[in-house]
Amino acid sequence: MGEPPSVRGGRLRPWIVASREAALVAVAGLALGEAISFLVLAGGGVPGLGVGNAVLGGVVLFLTFQHVGMQVATAALHLPHGAEVALGLPSGGQVDATVAFALLGGMALILWRLVDAGRVVADVTGGRPRDRGLSGARIAVPYALITFALGWLVSATVRFPETSRIAVHPSHAASLVWPLVLAAVSGFAGGVRTGPDGAWGSDHWEWEQWNRRLRAATAGAIRILLVGMAAAVVGFMVVAAARPGDTGRYLAEGFSGGAVAGLGVVILGVLALPNLALWILAPAFGGCVEISSGFGFTSGPYCFMSYTHAASHPLAARDIYWGFPKLGAPPAELWAFLIVPVVAVVVGVLHALRVGDVRTRRDGMAVGALTGAVFIGVFLVALLLSTVTIRLEGALSDVNTGYYRYGPQPLDAIELGVAWVVIGGTLLGWAAGRRAERATPAGTPAGRDP
Repeated sequence: MGEPPSVRGGRLRPWIVASREAALVAVAGLALGEAISFLVLAGGGVPGLGVGNAVLGGVVLFLTFQHVGMQVATAALHLPHGAEVALGLPSGGQVDATVAFALLGGMALILWRLVDAGRVVADVTGGRPRDRGLSGARIAVPYALITFALGWLVSATVRFPETSRIAVHPSHAASLVWPLVLAAVSGFAGGVRTGPDGAWGSDHWEWEQWNRRLRAATAGAIRILLVGMAAAVVGFMVVAAARPGDTGRYLAEGFSGGAVAGLGVVILGVLALPNLALWILAPAFGGCVEISSGFGFTSGPYCFMSYTHAASHPLAARDIYWGFPKLGAPPAELWAFLIVPVVAVVVGVLHALRVGDVRTRRDGMAVGALTGAVFIGVFLVALLLSTVTIRLEGALSDVNTGYYRYGPQPLDAIELGVAWVVIGGTLLGWAAGRRAERATPAGTPAGRDP
């Protein structure tokens, strides 16, 4: 005999709630994408766009919030201002490729909503933090099915200003896998946080000392990333203000389709602001924004922005692999961007030390070093998500089948994290612990080290 309807309904209820929450998240993300697309349509920013393609464009934007790759094909590649030449792509040639990138501002909004959805689902089932997290992760299944279905609905041929005619449709595998992973992680995080004592106060932590330290390190690492990104954007705005001619031309280009279409471009710019921040933050820490290739031959990456390379300073010689000009160092005033990592690390590590209630040198060094270790992981994921990849498919006349990657080198996060945060955090932790020890009255227990 089957189970009573009440029991079946009880088991199905978390899935019903997960499906409802997944639909709400998808509707919110689609609404944002459609709003931008129809602003561009209403302003005439893309001639001949049409209502049908505008609807599809909104779906494409929604999918890019989740790093879903777009398969594009054109008979003769041309991009505005000859950008395909600067990107190392075959100008005027037939191209069939998958382009993958994420508008990280849109992704942040989606992840925030998915975390909240995971919390709602976990509240239905209750249990220990791990069980709540697994329950919240249910949101991933219906959400990924929604994005997968949307991916099959989108197929269009468009022509943007100064471009060749381009056929576009989402990668079907990516429209399932990326949302599934992002929603599972977000839903799990939201579920874990719903317990009476939160994720950190549960008795499932065996060592209270490391619970406290890891909580502090996580808070500090996230603070370092956010403060660094904010400082990088401020630095960029200062540079933009110092170059009014270049800034004016950029703004004129964005509003060339009129005020209404320009508003859509502004919203897109805001959603891409985290991408820009990370592309500034990485070289500010000492890394490099580069073009790299995955073709059958060995070609070193082409660095176009660092403390030793700047696209604004081409030299007479040519790069042997890419054919691009070799680049000289940027103007000396850009060394002022070293302030960015200094401020971010100091603010973030001090925040971690406060959260961890550090009272001894050993405890301070442990929290500082652990903050650096967590930051490496956070920074690595952020840089991976910020990169743009183009995977070429089929035979091309001048390149082998392979891919291009544009953006910071993600593995730089390991070296830069150690150099700045692990070492800096350990030193700051030692200094803070030493100060706390000196402030402890004689006869009072000085520490809580294991």
